[in-house]
Amino acid sequence: VYQFPLRDWSYTGLGILVRQDSKILDKLQEGQVLSVTLRREGVGLSFEVYRVEIRHISDPVQGRHPGHKIVGLRILEKEPA
Repeated sequence: VYQFPLRDWSYTGLGILVRQDSKILDKLQEGQVLSVTLRREGVGLSFEVYRVEIRHISDPVQGRHPGHKIVGLRILEKEPA
């Protein structure tokens, strides 16, 4: 199980920041579709499952987050509970 915070990277959209030496990168490919569980905080703690597509695996803006990759995600649909 891997846990990453989902972030808004503005022009590249939603994604996760992953160390470039992380073994998870060996298992991910652009275009791959996965089920992910997103944890939402607020009044209560809830978990929702979504199908997402990996749109890109790229370097962050030069000088920011050295030694990392951004894995861009596109949310396709919410899976039924």
